[in-house]
Amino acid sequence: MDFVDSAYGAALDPDRWPSALETLGDHLGHVALVLRVQHTGSNKVSFLGSAKIQDHYLNEFGEAFGDPNANPFVRKVVTSPLGSTVTVRACVADRAYRRSRLYRQFYRPQNLFYAIEVPIERRRGGITILNIARPPGAADFSSDTFARLEQAMPHFRRALQLSCSNADRGAEKATKDLALDRLALAVFSVTGDGRLMWSNRSGERLLRSEAGLSHGGSGLFAETSRQTLELRRLISRVAQEGEARSYAGSPHALLLEQSSSESPLFVLAVAAKPLSIPETAMDGSGEEAPVLLFVSDPTQQPNGAPDAFKALFGLTRSECRLAKALVAGRTLAEAAEEFGIKRGTARVELSRIFGKTGTHRQSELVKLLLQTCVLSNQGE
Repeated sequence: MDFVDSAYGAALDPDRWPSALETLGDHLGHVALVLRVQHTGSNKVSFLGSAKIQDHYLNEFGEAFGDPNANPFVRKVVTSPLGSTVTVRACVADRAYRRSRLYRQFYRPQNLFYAIEVPIERRRGGITILNIARPPGAADFSSDTFARLEQAMPHFRRALQLSCSNADRGAEKATKDLALDRLALAVFSVTGDGRLMWSNRSGERLLRSEAGLSHGGSGLFAETSRQTLELRRLISRVAQEGEARSYAGSPHALLLEQSSSESPLFVLAVAAKPLSIPETAMDGSGEEAPVLLFVSDPTQQPNGAPDAFKALFGLTRSECRLAKALVAGRTLAEAAEEFGIKRGTARVELSRIFGKTGTHRQSELVKLLLQTCVLSNQGE
């Protein structure tokens, strides 16, 4: 059945819903269709697709006919059992229907008269409704049409459920990606043999610098073969914990030397639960990595977030500038010289910052501000 294939195709690609509705319309006898979401608690309507409906009238429907006072279908269909058919005659008498705004402004200009609606799916404060209409010259909906509709609805409902699930997974993944990209900490997901599957923006920058860690065809590499072997063994050990579902085990750590610095990279490896990492792999395989690596470079100065300082503590622009300098490790004297201000002026600004942040010492202030720097990475 073509309409079944087209419905499941639309579940994978929402842009194909109009085509799926065209196919269903042909199956039901060349009718016009609208697939919409009626948002409960408001008069708002959003559309998944339509067939044989002009865009101008579809827009007008969205603006005016989500309101139950303008659309006699709404009150009836939102309370009807899923999969049931609601005819316009079950909602309003023929004479009243012909006088209604819905008929005069939506159906009649498109040479449509007979109409039925089917509630298909309730989800997240809304109900998905299929509207079906045909011209006045044709006969009313026949028993054959209702039988065909009954045959199609389980597939359309399942396709809608799959479409919503795919959208949820996409939104969940995007949220996870955004959260990890905001970290100043480098995060990698790898397989048990060290093959890189995914990294956040900070991780990508670290690999491009090749300072202590790099990426090649067979996985992650340290700067020396000895440390590469240590890293691979660490990953393999943690991966075995993951396969044994020993997620509560102690994390494993390693120091990786950097030839460009006396300070090594700090590496923390933990076993990852299924679906606890972004699903998009860098090599396109789409597999899930069993190991997460968190890598910190102590030589990198914390990236102070002036906007965060302003939002959290009400600091002025000059106070934010000074706070960022202190977080980056400069002394008050060095910051004053850099900004071309007197030390006394800097001390006054620091005193105001103490008052706004509730701190009393410079070390206490820096410790507090560093908490905002964990998420200060913009992924630039």
